[in-house]
Amino acid sequence: MTSPEITRFGDGHFQRVIYGLGPYIADYEEQVVLAAIIRNWCPKCLSIRTELDKDKALLRCHAHTDLLVDELNLGTLWDEYRIIADVVPFTNDFPRADIHELLSPDILHQLIKGTFKDHLVDWVEKYLTKTHGKRGAETILSDIDQHISVVPAFTGLRRFPEGRGFKQWTGDDSKALMKVYLPAIEGYVPADVICTLRAFLEFCYLVRRNVITEESLHQIQDALDRFHRYRTIFQTTGVVFNFSLPRQHSMVHYPLTVQLFGAPNGLCSSITELKHIKAVKEPWRRSNQNDPLGQMLTTNQQLDKLTASRVDFEAHGMLKGLCLLDVLDALKSTAPDDGDSHRPATTLDSGSNDVQPQESEAETAWEFEEGEVIDGPTIPTCIELAKTVHGMGGLEIAWILCFFSFVFEGDAYLCAVAHWFEKVSDEADENTGMWVVKPSYHDSKAKERHINIIHIDSIYHAAHLIPVYGEQPIPHELKHYHSYDTFQSFYVNKFADHHAFEIAF
Repeated sequence: MTSPEITRFGDGHFQRVIYGLGPYIADYEEQVVLAAIIRNWCPKCLSIRTELDKDKALLRCHAHTDLLVDELNLGTLWDEYRIIADVVPFTNDFPRADIHELLSPDILHQLIKGTFKDHLVDWVEKYLTKTHGKRGAETILSDIDQHISVVPAFTGLRRFPEGRGFKQWTGDDSKALMKVYLPAIEGYVPADVICTLRAFLEFCYLVRRNVITEESLHQIQDALDRFHRYRTIFQTTGVVFNFSLPRQHSMVHYPLTVQLFGAPNGLCSSITELKHIKAVKEPWRRSNQNDPLGQMLTTNQQLDKLTASRVDFEAHGMLKGLCLLDVLDALKSTAPDDGDSHRPATTLDSGSNDVQPQESEAETAWEFEEGEVIDGPTIPTCIELAKTVHGMGGLEIAWILCFFSFVFEGDAYLCAVAHWFEKVSDEADENTGMWVVKPSYHDSKAKERHINIIHIDSIYHAAHLIPVYGEQPIPHELKHYHSYDTFQSFYVNKFADHHAFEIAF
């Protein structure tokens, strides 16, 4: 970490490189130990424990800590600075390594499980209890659970058939619930609570971007400022007395950390926890739980050998194609020639499991020179969006009723039957930040639906719609697959995934 090493880069040139330590992934409890401070204090700045919600304080640094340790006794360090002087950070012996600077934000534990699950969700329930009493709050929370349970299904989005009332929350539970929680509570809490949740969710998605520009940093800071401004509703209503919370306080350090180390890109302790599941939890489940260590080590060794074998088999081409290929080749060689060469046949790509139609063997032969143009279906290289100044990138929402295809003059057309939705307003909802749409009808009285046939190439991305529930209780007999037929208007859920957020932000 002090002497340069000559390294060849991707462009073929050699350069001298000096390696160093990068961001350190840890949850808050481990950050406290690594920074050698007292719990409930910030490991990155000198903010006082009871004033973490105040303006930014000076950042902690290795040199300042060493100076305090040299000049003050252990008791003063503990009482005044909350520093544990007899614990030395492991980075002290490394050059250009400051543990306070290297500690990275933890999206999972600080934001998703900390700020969202432990704080905001709990505060909403306490607010309802203080406002409506215990029995009234239970009734409202039951209806909120019903809101969550009837959210329409969406690819990659977990459903909650029983609402949010499950016993043990995991990180995946929290991440899935925060994608559908905002519309579920809308109507039962003040607008400032909705704006608080919206600002927090936008902050989470913005810092999760793969690429963060200067404009993105401004958007992150704006979301953070709005979160701090609107969350005071919980203090004025007596739900909490202050916001001196280390996990929420960590949000103020995101912009600087991004400037120092780049986009977090989802960097959090879930990465190490995933490795822990593979290396510890799953081998433990496979053991008989009686003196399991030896069994777990054996399991991991066997899995490593299987992984290494697979890599070796793939390198030798032993895993390409299917066992059925030889059988198909044999059948083809023994099949009688009836002269019906134009009849459609099927072929299996040696590198894929997909069955594809072909017109003749000559048209799909793979013997061609490198660079030769091969005839085949035309694939558009880009899609031009509609030129409009409205939101969602000029895109429209449609409910796909079915897919079909037909052949006309030798060309195949892949189509879909679409029931169009129309925007309720020219702007997104002021509080939730999500667009509201409703089914479009040619004749609203006769319920004559606005339906067209479109080419599938005009479909840009899947959209997730969540009903605008209103304030009326929802029957418990209603299921999630009834939602599109039951409700009259829907939120375009920009928090369904990161792609939807970029499109509808």
